[in-house]
Amino acid sequence: AAISAAAATATERAADGSASPLSNTLTGTRLDQLEVAARLVSTVFLSRTKDGGIERGVHSLPVPSEVGERPVLFVGNHQLFGLDGPLLVREMLNERGVLVKALVYPPLMGKGFNDDKVRNADEQAYPLHPLPYPPKGTAEVFSMYKAQPISARTLVGLLANNEPVLVFPGGTREAFKRRGESYKLFWPDKPDLMRIAAKYNAVVVPFSGVGSDDVGEFVLDSDEVLNLPLIGDWFRKRVDVLPTLVKDDLFVPPLVLPSPQRGIPRHYFLFGEPIDMQGIDRSDAEGIANSWAQLRASVESGLELLLEKRGEDPFANFYARSAFERFADGRKAPSWM
Repeated sequence: AAISAAAATATERAADGSASPLSNTLTGTRLDQLEVAARLVSTVFLSRTKDGGIERGVHSLPVPSEVGERPVLFVGNHQLFGLDGPLLVREMLNERGVLVKALVYPPLMGKGFNDDKVRNADEQAYPLHPLPYPPKGTAEVFSMYKAQPISARTLVGLLANNEPVLVFPGGTREAFKRRGESYKLFWPDKPDLMRIAAKYNAVVVPFSGVGSDDVGEFVLDSDEVLNLPLIGDWFRKRVDVLPTLVKDDLFVPPLVLPSPQRGIPRHYFLFGEPIDMQGIDRSDAEGIANSWAQLRASVESGLELLLEKRGEDPFANFYARSAFERFADGRKAPSWM
């Protein structure tokens, strides 16, 4: 009954075009820029139903108040340059009134660069200064959305407080993919994330995201940037002092050129069937490993489905979609369902 009531509320809110009361308290130039980005990618949000079907929206996703005040952990693939995190948090806030706390690589929040040789405040906060990455205002947006620098301690604290949390196990390794790695997962082999989730009886929600990995064509990937004379040395000095959270992760953005012919790709998210960790003992190695494998399989199968189905979207093309939405009074272009 609680889920039905929440779904009805979300439907009413979507119908009249208004946002949740909480989201209305978050304002500012940076958030306005995020709204522009959200309109350009015209994201399609989909969720698995209990009978295995698929429905539009996020109104059926579990949140702490609907699962006995337990934490909910959203886990999925990270896409090129990491726009997916803000899009997901924004959607849950607007449609459900729930502020999901994203765990973010520290440099994106102006943290984690403590080299004594730093000469000014900008370099202290952003290791790639004066390069424009992360884009100006990134840390401000994350701060407004109550994101936290990622660490095991931070994750434990949020789950212990029964918060909704967003985690990308592939981290920077997936956000800065190499050439030819679109939509591949680079997750740790050890299922520590699920062990922590089991300790706090969390509900884990897998999700798959498609869109950003197709934003353009690689000119240089992260490894190729590091191999450049002089430039590679400059990057290496900057990133060697940063924390490494996933094997082979590098805080070195690739050089990608957008495709004018293709335009901005539409984004799609599919939330899979939740994995309830209540009742799984964190010391049960087999049970934890199986849940980790289930989570990964759900994300990978979701990616396959989205990559297949977007070919059926009549408004996957940026120019057709933009024309429709411009003359549809702001209404989002339909998709394949």
